Amino acid sequence: MSNAPKLSKDQQVYIIQSLACFHSISRILTNVKQEYNIDLTKQAVSRYDPNTINGHKLSDEFKKIFNDTRQQYLAEITTIGIAHQKVRLEKLETHINNLETKTNPNIPLIAELLEQAARECGGMYIAKNFQPIINTNIDEHEDASISDTERSEQLNKLATNNVSGTEEGTGQSSVPEVATE
Repeated sequence: MSNAPKLSKDQQVYIIQSLACFHSISRILTNVKQEYNIDLTKQAVSRYDPNTINGHKLSDEFKKIFNDTRQQYLAEITTIGIAHQKVRLEKLETHINNLETKTNPNIPLIAELLEQAARECGGMYIAKNFQPIINTNIDEHEDASISDTERSEQLNKLATNNVSGTEEGTGQSSVPEVATE
């Protein structure tokens, strides 16, 4: 038989709800000690998590409390501002604007924040249409090397086309126009 103290239903529900909200067992032990002045073991707390071996015998009532609390907790993530891309981007923009207005702006930090903003937008800073320069008309016996100057010219041409957003040779924009009213 265990020497664990007998917990009231309210105390048990507190532990179950804490576990359902992904609180660590250590945190729960500390909170139970502070709130109820009760010392528990990690094993005693794990008995209230139906997802563990120790908690598989938890009553149906407590399993329902656990599952309902977990479901509600996960649904509430939408109420946390930082969970939304728009909020994160606005915060990044605010930080960048504040840094840019300083007398001595921290350029490396600004670059890092800009990169983070690009990652938030799904990798927009990466050239998605990058194609390596490959000469496909090379005969087996033909010298396949090109000079550094030629390579540089090809890279500059490719970079100019990617930056300007024009289709090669047409002068037409590869970016679709947005209809305005």
